Amino acid sequence: MERRTGTTTKQMQEAPKGAVFVWCNRHTDYPKALAQKIGRTDLEIRPLAWLRPENVRGREFAGVVLDHAVRLDSEGYEALYWVRARMRSNKI
Repeated sequence: MERRTGTTTKQMQEAPKGAVFVWCNRHTDYPKALAQKIGRTDLEIRPLAWLRPENVRGREFAGVVLDHAVRLDSEGYEALYWVRARMRSNKI
């Protein structure tokens, strides 16, 4: 099955330089290949399981973009709280 170009591509294109892009599951081959294809090798592609407080506390972020298909649990929401506290801008 071929994937369509659409929302994820647009999200990656509009992401701040050096942002973390959180994919909707643990299989990151597709978003990594997509980022390469559209010239966004500056993005740090992470699986959804990465979005945990212990992975983001104390780190500074250029931006964090959640794939449109991400569904957060309570730890994901808590991690976003910590991300917002350490953003170089207000965009998440």
